[in-house]
Amino acid sequence: MIIAAGQDISCMMQPVKRVILPVYPNRRKQEPSFPWHIGKSVVPIVNQTTHMGVLCTSKPDDPNPIYENVKKARRAMYSLMPAGMHGENGLDIQSLLYIFNIYVIPVLLYGLELLTSSGKNLDIIDIFHKKCIKQLLFLPTSTATPVIYILSGQLSIEG
Repeated sequence: MIIAAGQDISCMMQPVKRVILPVYPNRRKQEPSFPWHIGKSVVPIVNQTTHMGVLCTSKPDDPNPIYENVKKARRAMYSLMPAGMHGENGLDIQSLLYIFNIYVIPVLLYGLELLTSSGKNLDIIDIFHKKCIKQLLFLPTSTATPVIYILSGQLSIEG
């Protein structure tokens, strides 16, 4: 395709990805006073959107993106069950923890640097992490947190 000199070149952008996501850090909503345009089309203002697989919302402490990551990590863990990540006839403990660190933890933590971390959101991730380690080590749910980390050799998600 040959373009004449001075001719306007406009690129086709996906309408799903072309949105404005306002972030309200002080809980006071301030709607933009004028519409935004790209070319001749108006860009919509939305409350939530997906950016590279991570759900982003206009509320900085919204736990929904955290719940989405936990759901994806749980699915990743369940998908590894045929490979031996189950009960007494499965793999040994060291192999289970290695597979957990390689396949499940990255899914759990993917994209969290885009979100504002609060104590409540970190607790959701930490509870899921401890629950998974307890299941892998065949420990009762009432096992103390330090025991989990000492027996597994894992570090806490928070630090």
